[in-house]
Amino acid sequence: MTVRDESVVFYEEMRRNNYVTPMSYLALIKVFLTELKNQRDKIPVQILKYENGLKRLDETNVTVA
Repeated sequence: MTVRDESVVFYEEMRRNNYVTPMSYLALIKVFLTELKNQRDKIPVQILKYENGLKRLDETNVTVA
């Protein structure tokens, strides 16, 4: 409550708003960024697996033909 009270005083004196971000929202953003990094690290590995699978299918087609 102290920050909110001081924000009101600041607005009354300077006529400028001071916005307060809750810690839970900041924690949510941090978790989101961490998960985004994890997913970005996984995608190149999955692409490589997919490409290797396609190569094996092509090799198998050549062998069967």
